[in-house]
Amino acid sequence: MLPAAWRFEQLWGNGRRATRARSPNEFYAYMAHPVARGIDPLTGKDADLSSRAIAGRGDDLAAVLGVPKDELADVTAVVYHSWERSRQRIAAADVASNTLVAAAGAPWPFFKWDKDQRYYLENFRAALDAPGEWFLARDGTLSHMPLPGEDLSQAQVIAPVCGQFVRFKGDATGSVEHITLKGLAFEYAGYLLPPNGQGDAQAAHSIEAVIVADAARNLTIEDCAIAHTGLYGGWGLYTDEGSTGITMENNLVYNTKTGGFHQHYGKDNLIRNNIFAFPSQHQLQRTRKEDHLSFTFSNNIVVWDAGKLLDGQWQDPNVRLSHNLYWRSAGKPIDFAGKCFADWQNSGHDEGPVIAGPQFVDAQARHFRLKRANAAVAAIGFKPFDFTRAGVYGEAAWKQLAAARRYPPLAIPPLPPPP
Repeated sequence: MLPAAWRFEQLWGNGRRATRARSPNEFYAYMAHPVARGIDPLTGKDADLSSRAIAGRGDDLAAVLGVPKDELADVTAVVYHSWERSRQRIAAADVASNTLVAAAGAPWPFFKWDKDQRYYLENFRAALDAPGEWFLARDGTLSHMPLPGEDLSQAQVIAPVCGQFVRFKGDATGSVEHITLKGLAFEYAGYLLPPNGQGDAQAAHSIEAVIVADAARNLTIEDCAIAHTGLYGGWGLYTDEGSTGITMENNLVYNTKTGGFHQHYGKDNLIRNNIFAFPSQHQLQRTRKEDHLSFTFSNNIVVWDAGKLLDGQWQDPNVRLSHNLYWRSAGKPIDFAGKCFADWQNSGHDEGPVIAGPQFVDAQARHFRLKRANAAVAAIGFKPFDFTRAGVYGEAAWKQLAAARRYPPLAIPPLPPPP
């Protein structure tokens, strides 16, 4: 039992961030349909509920519909909006319509970006049903389901007490200057969701960082550890929002969820001498047509099993593809933005493409070293690089810290069920 006044929304056990009790336990549920308007439970008046009302499918909401009314505000809906997500507190639950209504809206109406609107619910006792989950009741009772083999009596369990560690605060009258932080550890920060929730159009910009510098110059943060902060951290390589003059080369990108490379919009970027392998949706994406050269994509190896090679805008002349090797497993046919290989070559969009297996040691086992030099790889001018050197560099202790980190295998959600 903890003091009831101590509220926190993050918890760590033995250095691992524990999962707040949630439903469903993995991936997400899908809303049944949009709700444009209805009665606002906070005012009793007709209101726009397009970014507040969650219409459940089947029994997806069954557990939360039974939460006592005075605890509903503790329940959080995490709603996905393409590149962003909102976190919204629940204000009301209606059993008859199988609907939840959030206290405040998201930046966009639900279903704006995707016909399958994803979400999950967290922080209610009935959702505490899987190993690794935890729940903090209003009276201070902390419940945690241990992972297999985990002994909570021997575990180091840490809950945060502050949300920000350091603030350098200058202003228009004077800057903060010439300060060095060295050899310090900044760990275990918390974040409390405001009463009206949180949602931004981009990058959670309304939430301050754990270290903030305003009107500051000549600051040095050296050999410090910043870890276990209050918020959660696509594509492999991504040039976003006006990226210009950037070179990305000698990278191994594989097992990404969406794609290997994506440019939203930008100018004169160079994507060269990389290996892109086995994303789950598409290989390369370009979102916007532009009136200048968007990027050059050259001397790359692109290997995949399923999904499209090219997604988005590839028909205009302001993107240059040159001397790339493409290989779809077992030599399956490749669609080049709606064209066959011959028509794609004749269109002038791709100079010197090669379709051939690159002869990796074992691509299916994700061993991407080339067996030997071969004519196909030589034809595109690809230069082998030692990708085993990727990662952090510097002192031995720093490299060992990174090497000790273990990540779970990539899990791909199933396709949405029928409405």
